[in-house]
Amino acid sequence: MSFLIVLENGASRLELAASNPPAVWNTPNPPNLELCRAYETKQILGFQRCFAVEVASIRGITFFFSSHQLYGVHVHRSGALCALPSAQRLPARRRKSALWCYLPIANHDRILVLGVRTSPNQHINLLVRLEKAGDVILGQYMLGPTEDRFLGWHTPITVIYREPQEGQPIPYFGAYCRPLAGSKFPERFQAYEPKSYPIGEEACLSMASLEELQSVEVFYDRDSRYCKGMLLNYQNGGCRALGLCRIGVDPSKEFWQPLQICYRMDSVHRDGHQVLYNMQVDWRAGSHTHEEKGWNCQLLKGVLAFWYTYNSSFITIEK
Repeated sequence: MSFLIVLENGASRLELAASNPPAVWNTPNPPNLELCRAYETKQILGFQRCFAVEVASIRGITFFFSSHQLYGVHVHRSGALCALPSAQRLPARRRKSALWCYLPIANHDRILVLGVRTSPNQHINLLVRLEKAGDVILGQYMLGPTEDRFLGWHTPITVIYREPQEGQPIPYFGAYCRPLAGSKFPERFQAYEPKSYPIGEEACLSMASLEELQSVEVFYDRDSRYCKGMLLNYQNGGCRALGLCRIGVDPSKEFWQPLQICYRMDSVHRDGHQVLYNMQVDWRAGSHTHEEKGWNCQLLKGVLAFWYTYNSSFITIEK
């Protein structure tokens, strides 16, 4: 960093080099940015507010996506689980429709690999490999060719990101890992190719196994009681999030040791052509019946695919 101190009329003024502005960190001992691997969207002019997050000390992260770009990050520490304050700082025109993508980190789990998946038109997904929960892809589903880039692949991993300028997406997202001799390059994340796009091309897709579940927490819309998202806790100690899991915002209900998932889809036409889907979800531990028609009850086998936008949700089960 270079700067110039100008003395004039008994006062001093600090002039900063536009090509290398200073960074203001959330920690007194930040990593050297030159040693970080990162995804950058644009050059920052002026002061940069930078954040370093040691993922071994947190309980999860909520990422906010809009128009296939990353617009916000909320770190879930002990006593700060609700991401609503971070959502309220999003650009006003994106606040309502921004998609919350929650990455839970269970007490005895850890992040092994962090990366990004990008497309030629600058769309971005985040790639996370956890020791117990497995591979997670966060963000809106991307069509066409993509490229994967690994940012960190041995522990401990520190997440690095810069605060965006007003109305803009996050310009820098990366990771720092201490150098480790002989570390192997991680295996590639698999790309999922759906047979259809039930709720449009702006939707997020989250997926999780239905097998070896310990419990499930379902998040509901406060007014309609439709399902908005689910947290799946596994017998091995891992945890996966599906859909909009807005902890501390939406009401939820927990189901222990379920044996079946039951769901019922409702649809409504808006503006004459757009179809919005909503669903009721129930988890059962034994034989049962439903008073309403249209319920689909399945044993816990296969993979649950959960498509969602801010106002529509759709699930399928793949064997």
